[in-house]
Amino acid sequence: MAQLEQHIVRGNRRVVCIFGIGGIGKTALAQAFGRRFAEVHGGNLISLAGTRELFSLDMLDERLRRTNTPTLVIVNDAEQLNGEAREHLLGRLLPQFPHCRLILTSREIFHDPRIDWVLHLDGFNDAESEQLLQSLLGDRLYWTDLKSHKIYDTLRGHPLALNLIAGALKSGALTPDEISRYLEPFIQQGVRSPDGRPLEEESEPYTTIVSNVTTVSDEFLNKLADNPSLLYEVSPRAFEEIVAELLSRQGYSVELTPASRDGGKDIYIATKDSLGSFLYLVECKRYAPDRPVGVGFIRQLYGTVQAERATAGILATTSFFTRGAKDFQSKVEFQISLQDYLGIQKWINAAL
Repeated sequence: MAQLEQHIVRGNRRVVCIFGIGGIGKTALAQAFGRRFAEVHGGNLISLAGTRELFSLDMLDERLRRTNTPTLVIVNDAEQLNGEAREHLLGRLLPQFPHCRLILTSREIFHDPRIDWVLHLDGFNDAESEQLLQSLLGDRLYWTDLKSHKIYDTLRGHPLALNLIAGALKSGALTPDEISRYLEPFIQQGVRSPDGRPLEEESEPYTTIVSNVTTVSDEFLNKLADNPSLLYEVSPRAFEEIVAELLSRQGYSVELTPASRDGGKDIYIATKDSLGSFLYLVECKRYAPDRPVGVGFIRQLYGTVQAERATAGILATTSFFTRGAKDFQSKVEFQISLQDYLGIQKWINAAL
């Protein structure tokens, strides 16, 4: 807080970037300073809670035109800004409004000569972590146990993680021993033998396994291409897995949600290119041909996309869409895509 005060208020620096990993406290610090900026120095505060609001840049310009009072604009997740939005903020907005100051929070360092100062947030040291846990746990301080289990070494003073750990300890849901065990890495990439040992990529078993899996997948997709009606014979979950495979083969990073209670989306797909990073939510409906997908599902997916601040949503089905569904989609065509039985066939052919 003192450094932000020094650079933004007394040093008259116009653009400050707060950099650090997720959950380290970038947004909390920016918002706390923003409140102080408004209360103590009589300035205005504009907080953009995510880059989606930057698509309405005219709104921001209009708000800045209404006042000559010093105004602090906080932009979270600045690493997601595309070149046009960044240029608007730093190249056009700042020169046009001398009373404007800008705080960017970012998980990545991006180099721009118009950024006056970068504040790098690290995790707490031992003493600060102990102080935080003491305030959260009161008399029930497990600091000695946490250190003996090397939990601090794992958390590296991450404040959000320390808060979660304190909540689990205070509620009695977990013991320090259980926390230590659950924090152990559990993802092991690569192909392994039955005894759990990794197989070398050059070994015959590895080559055979990968070749067999690829062959089975290709054979199945070829069968679907020859006879798309097979889609109606698979389970709804298998249809989700097929869609995930098709999207993966198109170059997207794909993650399937659990088989039930997925909250209105079955698959997350992500892509990153020269234009920026994009996240899509995919909902799958394995319906019979005589059961079209109605507008209710489209509205639900649209709501989920808005709630999760995703780029867009895709509804994929083995059936077709009602006229009402298509009419609604036409109003939000850049945020919702509909892929029916014919669209899935095109995906299969593209994957092959």
